[in-house]
Amino acid sequence: MSFIHHSEGSHCYSLDECSTVVRAIQDYHMDSNGWNDIGYSFLVGEDGRVYEGRGWTTLPAHSPVYNDFSHGICIMGTFMDIEPEQVALDAAQAWIQCGVDLGHTIAGYELFGHRDGRFKIGDPRSGTSFVMCGYVCMMRASTHTQIHIYIYIYIYIYIYIYISIAQCDAVQLVTREEWGARPPVETSPLEVPVNMSFVHHSAGSHCYTLDDCSAVVRAIQDYHMDSNGWNDIGYNFLVGEDGRVYEGRGWTTLPRHSPVYNDFSHGTCIMGNYMTVAPEEVALNTTQAWIQCGLDLGYIIPDYELFGHRDGRCTDCPGDVLYSIIQTWPHYSFREIPIIC
Repeated sequence: MSFIHHSEGSHCYSLDECSTVVRAIQDYHMDSNGWNDIGYSFLVGEDGRVYEGRGWTTLPAHSPVYNDFSHGICIMGTFMDIEPEQVALDAAQAWIQCGVDLGHTIAGYELFGHRDGRFKIGDPRSGTSFVMCGYVCMMRASTHTQIHIYIYIYIYIYIYIYISIAQCDAVQLVTREEWGARPPVETSPLEVPVNMSFVHHSAGSHCYTLDDCSAVVRAIQDYHMDSNGWNDIGYNFLVGEDGRVYEGRGWTTLPRHSPVYNDFSHGTCIMGNYMTVAPEEVALNTTQAWIQCGLDLGYIIPDYELFGHRDGRCTDCPGDVLYSIIQTWPHYSFREIPIIC
């Protein structure tokens, strides 16, 4: 098997840029995920180069269950709404064929997108078949193990990538790597699906752009870790008034947003102070869409209950105005639950 991924992060178009992106991915995989190395077997830049990850003969960590008998190839960048540069597509296809030619991949291999074996928002979305010429592959050692591909043989190889219908495409997720997260001190798994979802406000700065919101998320993480002494940012996700979702602890990591309820809930924070003003409509729509995504993806039970932070904690959160708004949302529960003070 061979699996295609995208990095869901920065695009790169030169050796220096792509090398920097690969190093950042390795740092994230090792420091945040706790893996032994970068997870992919190889990575491909939109500069047309292949970057060596774990290589052909080392066990990867790109897709649970399938790591033992597959290679994982990541095209660097986010390809939810745009296609990779043709040179990157050609290089990825050629390198897979090189694996066949060199005896590292069987001739009758199967090709999959990451979501085919591990459903995750943001994985490859192309339903197109690509045609390329046969390649003879040569490797020349260098600092970055550049791969030079020479086209000599006219053999047509058709690679079809079948992708299941994408979920939550309308929501733009900013990953931890993209907003510049610190690695967590420690993580614990959250048993999913959860039966509760809590809405918070940050009671702080509002933000309206990717850069501004990323800075706010970093500040919240710093406060939670340095002042509160927590292992990481407390929320599962945060939403900016730019309409983006910012990854906190994610769907499957135990949060720290509301005592007693952390073990069976997600906490989503809309950044800003909503005691006297309402969030921008785009932030409200994004929050509702993202909670629905969690339901669609199986991380939240269909009959979940929605609460404001103050429903289970002695606090003004999520602000008077936002609290009134979420009480009109589907699944909001007027059931009284224990309030922890």
